[in-house]
Amino acid sequence: MESKHRDILQRRLPDIRRDLRVKYVIPQLIERCILLPPMGMDIYSKETQGERVDELICLLKTRGRTAFPVFCKVLQETYPHLADLLQEEGDATTIPSTSTSRSQSRTLPACSAMQTSTRKGPILFIIHAGEDKKPFVRPLHKALRGQNLSDEEIFFDEVSISTGENISEKIMSTLASEILKLVTIVISNHLLDKYWPRLEYEKSLFHQKKFYPIWLDQNTDNFEAFSRKVGSRFPLLKKTLAHRIQYDNIAEDITDVAIEIVQLLSDQCHPGE
Repeated sequence: MESKHRDILQRRLPDIRRDLRVKYVIPQLIERCILLPPMGMDIYSKETQGERVDELICLLKTRGRTAFPVFCKVLQETYPHLADLLQEEGDATTIPSTSTSRSQSRTLPACSAMQTSTRKGPILFIIHAGEDKKPFVRPLHKALRGQNLSDEEIFFDEVSISTGENISEKIMSTLASEILKLVTIVISNHLLDKYWPRLEYEKSLFHQKKFYPIWLDQNTDNFEAFSRKVGSRFPLLKKTLAHRIQYDNIAEDITDVAIEIVQLLSDQCHPGE
């Protein structure tokens, strides 16, 4: 990063610390290859919001000449007043091409088999922890296939990412796609503190995706303690009615979950019908 841009970031640090919530910009900076995923994890590990902003700015200063203009571009989408403050002092109008621009990547909404279209791609994304893959996510994927969803319509990492593909790029581009209509997040104790599921969740929020949350636990208190955990880590999702499943009841509940998901997808693809 050029010294003048480092100086601007330092002068404007109080404004950035006051207003910026890093969770709204980190996914974009990773997608644009300004930050690496482990850097995002380091930022999230800081205890306070101010410390997270300090760590972000410190890392940006080490990320080369493109870091400042790309950071301004990301801020323009989420915190335009901060972008304006930075651009008042430095020329950040030329944004290097690090990925396909939002305007270029937009496609007409489609629902693959549910809606006649030449556009193809996942309409459903499953966020989950690796520990829940065998007991729940694989059976869910099978049940969704039983409801006539194809592998092409479901983003499940085991079947959607091929050998040699860039995992981060594939995930981020799928979550940014307008073809994607619904994000199912399988919330369990395994998932609550994991970095990648949270990043996928925040990316989904940024792109205003509709969520179908599933709470997966084994308890005897009707999910009361689990509900408090969800509320502390995913406060926005706490407000969304979730399908609650005990691990012991997965086999008997999985088909109902698949049917509900397919119905939501149908409603998304054909609103008003």
